[in-house]
Amino acid sequence: MILLLTRSAPTTTLPTQRAEKRPKLLFLVTEDWYFWSDRLPFARALRDAGYDIVVATRVRAHGERIRAEGFALCPLAWRRRGDGVLGALRALLAIVRLYRAERPDIVNHVALKPILFGGLARRLAFGWRGRRVVTVDWVMGLGRGFTARTLPGKLLRPLLAITLRAATGGTDGRVVVQNPDDGAALASLGIDRRRIVLIRGSGVDAGRFVPLPEPKAATITVALVARMLRGKGVLDAVAAVRRLRAAGLAIELLLAGATDPDNRDSLTDKEMSPLAAEPGVEWLGRVEDVRSVWARAAIAVLPSTYGEGLPRALLEAAACGRPIVATDTPGCREVVRNGENGLLVPPHDIAALAQAIAALTHDPARRRAMGQAGRALVEREFAEPVIAAQTLALYDAILRNHPGRNRGRPMISLWIAIAGLGGVASVVAGTIAAHLTGDPRAAELLRTGALYGMVHAAALIALMALAQGREPRRGAAAVAGWSFAAGIVLFSGSLFALAASEARWLGWVTPFGGAALILGWAALLVLGFRRR
Repeated sequence: MILLLTRSAPTTTLPTQRAEKRPKLLFLVTEDWYFWSDRLPFARALRDAGYDIVVATRVRAHGERIRAEGFALCPLAWRRRGDGVLGALRALLAIVRLYRAERPDIVNHVALKPILFGGLARRLAFGWRGRRVVTVDWVMGLGRGFTARTLPGKLLRPLLAITLRAATGGTDGRVVVQNPDDGAALASLGIDRRRIVLIRGSGVDAGRFVPLPEPKAATITVALVARMLRGKGVLDAVAAVRRLRAAGLAIELLLAGATDPDNRDSLTDKEMSPLAAEPGVEWLGRVEDVRSVWARAAIAVLPSTYGEGLPRALLEAAACGRPIVATDTPGCREVVRNGENGLLVPPHDIAALAQAIAALTHDPARRRAMGQAGRALVEREFAEPVIAAQTLALYDAILRNHPGRNRGRPMISLWIAIAGLGGVASVVAGTIAAHLTGDPRAAELLRTGALYGMVHAAALIALMALAQGREPRRGAAAVAGWSFAAGIVLFSGSLFALAASEARWLGWVTPFGGAALILGWAALLVLGFRRR
């Protein structure tokens, strides 16, 4: 299967649309803008591959655009932070009702809060083990909760670990990480390594973000594209540029991104004003099309200590042919290959950051070579078709190996009903025959019937155990189930025939019953070897 840390999900061709009922995928996301900016490419790919898409999120500015894509939209009254106890409880109950109403085949919990709330809601909606729906938990970086060095952060970390294990447990789904460091961290918290999948980011539209010519200006422009968070290194970038300008270097810094009132780590507009007033620093605020930023800037910078998943802004910069200076931290080091398409510096090291920026500022040829290498890296490993194929392969494997208990249970129940009725019929037939005929062979046949009934009941139990995670309507599981069910019914008829002399004409079914049981055992053996 698709696994942890050593490789990403396999790249395959896109699965063809299924002729049967379209599988339903539900995305649980905190904000509509985040779904639109980060999840849209592969949501489109999943839709085009034959999946029905439901998006549950807080709706602010992108609701109509999400509906226009053909996705069902379910508004939720929650925020990334600051819901309060009552608000969090209302949000949880709303998600429980949503899951029960939609009954999706797969739920996508995108980022830590949806993972925690959605994991609990899944258990409340579908029972404590919650196995009626498969979950894919997308860890978009571990954030400050797992990286904070403060005493409160260190004290809360074990509680977060326990909560995360509980939220992601009780299901056969997957936990998707965007970089190997996060995968190793989750494994160290006790999450099963076999369930952790590496898919690096959401993909970049390499046809939209194309290589741009370097600006022809005497002053070199450096750009930081991110929310204005302390953890994104905004203050460090300003300090580094301040130091370089004091040393006489002709350089300026563009800050492209809005503040984030829902995030305690965010700088406020009041705090940003004096930064933007500094010589050589320009704050653009939110930018709808960041290609305009990379048209002005020659170097991308992100001195993050935030606990990134995979910074999309750096991928877009690389796609535009811009060299990168970033911190040597999880997520950043996945995009920046040190010395190849950019430079990595230690976190919180303003001197090293300034030195790396200066090195690229003084070397135009190196900037061009790194920009070309970054573009090639994006096309090879991070372009939307590459990531979409890996994502679709993951979902196709989940549905193939775990088609859902809702569809599997009726078939297994039918097998049990047929086999059970056949077994009861054999016992009743033997008892009636013994009473009516007084034939001593009837008692022996009754014991034999009970013995073979128990043996094949055990075989059915083994079959159900082996069939977990497989579609019982086809393959070895279906062959075994129907063969055992048919064999027991046919043998019931033969028992009746042998026990009651008046019904010996039914004895012709005996070889067919035996053949069906042999076929069932053969299919069960195949299924057992496949599981290994």
